[in-house]
Amino acid sequence: MDIAVLGYAGLSGSRKIFEIKRDEIEKRYCKSFLRVLMERSDSESSVYPLVEKALKKGLIRDAEAAREGGVLAALWRLLDRNRLGCEYSMRKIPILQQTVEICEMYGLDPYRLSSKGCMICLCENERELKAFMEKAGAVDIPLHYIGRTEKGKARKRTDGAETAYLRRPEPDELLKINLTYSGDTTKGD
Repeated sequence: MDIAVLGYAGLSGSRKIFEIKRDEIEKRYCKSFLRVLMERSDSESSVYPLVEKALKKGLIRDAEAAREGGVLAALWRLLDRNRLGCEYSMRKIPILQQTVEICEMYGLDPYRLSSKGCMICLCENERELKAFMEKAGAVDIPLHYIGRTEKGKARKRTDGAETAYLRRPEPDELLKINLTYSGDTTKGD
């Protein structure tokens, strides 16, 4: 099966960091660059209903929300639940440059950062899923294929000089910068 990512890695987490540390971040980056971060949709109301419809149509076999712990934690949970291994490329995971820059500023891994509104999916036919997404009008939601499942337990990352392996889920990167705020959006339901 193919592994697909719908949405942006770390977008909701980087947006939360920006909201709280805006003054500090705006000293380093111009407002027009940062505006993209706030304009991109990470809405669960956009992605989740589409995934639910695709599941009902049989276009997606299973899906996992990339909330707390980010896309890598969601990938691990999805593969673990289905008792599968995989080969995947981290370079194919959609991510905004603004998220990368904010994460670099605070020494965070954007792929382990809250990604509310992003889903990791297992699908049999990538063309059918892509056609479904286009027909549904989901032009602002990126859909990228990052790899394929395999039998066994090995979860190999293949885009480096050497093969690396997916690590077990770790605490969300937001915790590393001691963010305290009300209305925590990193928790799952």
